[in-house]
Amino acid sequence: MNKQLTQVSIAFGGIFLLLFLNLTNLQVFDASGLNNRADNKRSLYQQYDVDRGAIIISGSPVAYSVKTTGRFKYERRYVSSAFTHPVGYLSAIYGVSGVEQSENALLSGDADSLTVDRIRQLLDGGAKRGGSTSLTLDAEAQSLAYQLLNGRRGAVVAIEPKTGRVLVSASSPSFDSNLLSTTNAKTMQSAWRKLLKDPNQPMLNRAYAQTWAPGSVFKLITAAAALESGKYTLTTKIPAPVTYKLPGSTKEISNWQKTACSKSGEVTLSVALEVSCNTAFARVGVDIGINQIVKTATAFGFGTNFNLPGYSIASVVPNKVDAAQTALVAIGQFDVQSSALQMALVTAAIGNEGVVMTPQLIDEQIGPNLKVIKNLDPKVFNRAIKPETANALKEMMLNVVNQGTASNARIKGIAVAGKTGTAETLPGSAPHAWFVALAPAENPRVAIAVIVENGGYAKGKYAGEVSGNAIAAPIARQLLVDLLSLG
Repeated sequence: MNKQLTQVSIAFGGIFLLLFLNLTNLQVFDASGLNNRADNKRSLYQQYDVDRGAIIISGSPVAYSVKTTGRFKYERRYVSSAFTHPVGYLSAIYGVSGVEQSENALLSGDADSLTVDRIRQLLDGGAKRGGSTSLTLDAEAQSLAYQLLNGRRGAVVAIEPKTGRVLVSASSPSFDSNLLSTTNAKTMQSAWRKLLKDPNQPMLNRAYAQTWAPGSVFKLITAAAALESGKYTLTTKIPAPVTYKLPGSTKEISNWQKTACSKSGEVTLSVALEVSCNTAFARVGVDIGINQIVKTATAFGFGTNFNLPGYSIASVVPNKVDAAQTALVAIGQFDVQSSALQMALVTAAIGNEGVVMTPQLIDEQIGPNLKVIKNLDPKVFNRAIKPETANALKEMMLNVVNQGTASNARIKGIAVAGKTGTAETLPGSAPHAWFVALAPAENPRVAIAVIVENGGYAKGKYAGEVSGNAIAAPIARQLLVDLLSLG
């Protein structure tokens, strides 16, 4: 009888051991994979029972969890709509977005790097705690960019040229993430419906999930392609009449001034960029051909989705075009589409001797014990152009600001290199206002791209000047002053 009891005890002991090992495996080793599955609806509710880690910008939490007295133990809080699009939201009904999504395993405590912490928490019987993540964004500049966009549809992206650190990723209009993270289901659902119905699409991250016709800022790509082709130098003279008849077409394009780009009717490549001469650049585009333009644009990152936290898309340059369409591509029109992120990367590469760095938004990953798990590791994406080409472009961009179309970007005592863009849109709509810049030009610390959709005007008639210099350049100037600590 004792022998039988012993066998039964051993059997039950083995079962309990297997159950314990399976439970430990589920809670510790497989937690990350299970909880982050897209079809695991329960995991969203479970997130509200976890002391989720903070998302930190410039040393302060901008997303954090607080205890509640309701059904759920914790509720997520967000400090400002200026950070909404990169940071994202955590919603029990509508899921996760932004950094909340990309860093979910760490923030929820399920990351493989937190295995030891989970075991310790399990053995101690303590509450599950997540790690935190620190972003590369500059809190003051991010807030200022959002403020300067002033509710207009558009975006600002600023990058550190040598590292790819994203300093600003502002999108406007925005919304309050707290309305989607609340534990009040009615409030959450009402807010969601209003956001979906809003014609201004406040949930769209315009910094890197939307593209626009880049207009004349794309002339930086065309100029780079021309210089890289070996057929052009800064002093190569190009015909620059009032109008240019598109090859094989009866249509003509004209310069924005509605005049010739010089008294002689011709300009150098450098002056063509300085005065943003459409007829000259259209001719250059046809001369070097679409393959050279596409090759150069691709080297800068066009066609690549850099997969920053949340939804992102690639910028596009069409390659199956005729000569007339090539002329339009060369001035940033036709089917060319670029994000603010992409134009910031182009500008940053010019300031980094032609090297494109992979853009990164995550600076540090931090465990519940406050130890740094992982630091940002700068990564080279590609060498887009030769150093001498980059220096030539930078010289041209200096002239654009100092004596050309970007007078509103000048900063006393600081050399700013930039390029304006005014991209034509649908008939009856104001053009998009673009501006990109580098500063200080001699050793660039910041590259910036600003886009204000339709110049900030709704469809229909609009008043005042709609240009990159009038609308976008002043935004870039104020942000450069802030980022370079000149104020």
